[in-house]
Amino acid sequence: MRRTLLWPAGALRSLPRLARDERGVILVVAAFALTALMGFAGLAVDVAYWQSIQRKMQSVADEAAYSAAMDMTNRAATIAKAVAAGTGFVDGQSGVTVTVNNPPATGSYHSNNLAWEVIVSQAQPMWFASLFMATSPTVKGRSVALGNAVGAANACILALNTSAANAIQVDNNATLPSTTCGVAANSSSASAISVGENASIGGPMNAVGQWVVGNNASLTGSPRDKNSTAIADPYSSLALPNTMPSCTAQLPSTSNPTPAYFCSGWNFSNNEAVTLAAGTYYIRGGITVGNNATIDGSAGVTIVITDSSVITFNNNDVVTLTAPSVASGQPYPGIAIMDLDTSNVTHTFSNNTTMTRGALYFPHHKMNFTNNADITNTGCTQIIADTVELAENVNVNSNCGTVGITPMSFGGKPKVEE
Repeated sequence: MRRTLLWPAGALRSLPRLARDERGVILVVAAFALTALMGFAGLAVDVAYWQSIQRKMQSVADEAAYSAAMDMTNRAATIAKAVAAGTGFVDGQSGVTVTVNNPPATGSYHSNNLAWEVIVSQAQPMWFASLFMATSPTVKGRSVALGNAVGAANACILALNTSAANAIQVDNNATLPSTTCGVAANSSSASAISVGENASIGGPMNAVGQWVVGNNASLTGSPRDKNSTAIADPYSSLALPNTMPSCTAQLPSTSNPTPAYFCSGWNFSNNEAVTLAAGTYYIRGGITVGNNATIDGSAGVTIVITDSSVITFNNNDVVTLTAPSVASGQPYPGIAIMDLDTSNVTHTFSNNTTMTRGALYFPHHKMNFTNNADITNTGCTQIIADTVELAENVNVNSNCGTVGITPMSFGGKPKVEE
């Protein structure tokens, strides 16, 4: 028997009204909207927290970088991390990373050894942000402080030896009259700088240890700081090429040489006049320049000694070297002559030799300037060596303000630059 389902007539008449009823939809939409609003409100809470942590990290990075630049020794990185730890950001704990770079890895001071970069970073918690993000963000604070940036003096002579007595010796009427040519010794000796026998220093002085003065010597510059902080070697990152060029067949004594690797040394005769083309000259076997010779390297020249051989300039030589600029693209901007060999060697500039414009960089050797050797004020000469001796009417009067070499500053306060 077939059965037929009968609907009450009133129910059938109400179906169109039910189809048009949106009250349930509004409730569902309202529920979704409220959930989204709560999610965005929670995200705003997370973001506000991250921003507050970032501001704190930036302040910590500034303080840590300033402390590192204030110290400027091999302890500086440890000091910077200790400053960060004192504010709750301990390197290696709770996702915190404190990175200290000298020189900075990026930015305007990336090649400046007086600049310290501190980066504080940490992955952040996500209370509500996990509704919208798959991974937690890392918040970072970065700061760069420059040592001796405010009120600093500049050295044009630096002895790097950390313990030698008489690391810088100025004797026998040697004169350093420039008020801007500072003398600095990283030696901790009680006689790190020795000045005697009518010698004079007119510029500022800096010694990790102390200095001795006697026999009518005079010191007139300022500041003069004893028991002070060592000056960082501005060229400590320099190195020889991994592969040296092939030896050249050029004879520098019979022609005006071009940049190459001279494996048999340079020997210039008396009265010889040589003009060097711009570039880098690698030399093995030393340099000997005869009396009254003239070497013109004013086009932008770096001379690199590749072994333990010595340099000897003699009577009345005039050696005019202008170091390459940074813009030149040469490998050693600011360097006029250098030797990175670690042997015990003394290089002598004597008997009216005149030199200008660039850094003389011999970090492991002694440099000896005697008998009227003259480093003039027509440009800028930095003398950086293990130890330095100036005697017998030597005149050093350098102006290092505009040449573009890396300054050697001391006595100033650091400044946060980035």
